[in-house]
Amino acid sequence: MELQRILRKKYMDTLISSIKSGESVHLFRNSEFQLDDKNTLIMPHLKRPLGLFSRMNAENDFESAIALFEAYDKLTPLEAADPRFWNYLAIIDLYPYLRERWPNVSKRKEGTSEEGYILEHFLLEKSSQLLRNWLSGLWWSIYLSVDEKNFEDKYWLTKVLFWNQTLRTRTMGTYQLARKKEIIMGFLEYCLERGKSNFGNFEKEHQEITEFLNKLGGAKPLTIFNRDEVKSILFKKFPSVVEET
Repeated sequence: MELQRILRKKYMDTLISSIKSGESVHLFRNSEFQLDDKNTLIMPHLKRPLGLFSRMNAENDFESAIALFEAYDKLTPLEAADPRFWNYLAIIDLYPYLRERWPNVSKRKEGTSEEGYILEHFLLEKSSQLLRNWLSGLWWSIYLSVDEKNFEDKYWLTKVLFWNQTLRTRTMGTYQLARKKEIIMGFLEYCLERGKSNFGNFEKEHQEITEFLNKLGGAKPLTIFNRDEVKSILFKKFPSVVEET
């Protein structure tokens, strides 16, 4: 089986810079992205999964996230925080999927800022943007929410995370707490017990909750809390009638 490749940092940095200037935008209008192997490195311990593209679904983000995570479930958090890995997938292995999911450049939609669109949906510039970048965001969304102890449905909390794209990629993705698994799982259990319809202004309330958790992390190390403690703290701060089933 073929080993996984990643981009060389120098090539990646040059590509991102040339997208910002508009010089290389045309590359993302092509049906295939041309890349010389000399601009890549091999990950000697990681095999390239077969048939991943066929399991990605441009019309179902939850399904695509699971397919991506399960294809790369042996990634360490350190490896999964490396923009070189995700950017290789974006322009080679999963480029056809991204063109289907985010077609405004390939279909030349009028009014689209191509530079910004490519940087937002295709390329990952910094590891601080892991949840905001599309491919890395799908993988990290599963990693942070999968519950291996729940044998009936280990993705029961992941489904909550995919209730709202803004919550997953922007509201939560802009805070440091977003890479702390126990905090996220406690937050998701809280959301599930409240019930989606019990959030009046869904995005505004979730913004307030994540801001609160972020401030809490400034006063105490968030790593000291487990998911049950996080859920209890949130119900005390943001009480609500639990939605009846």
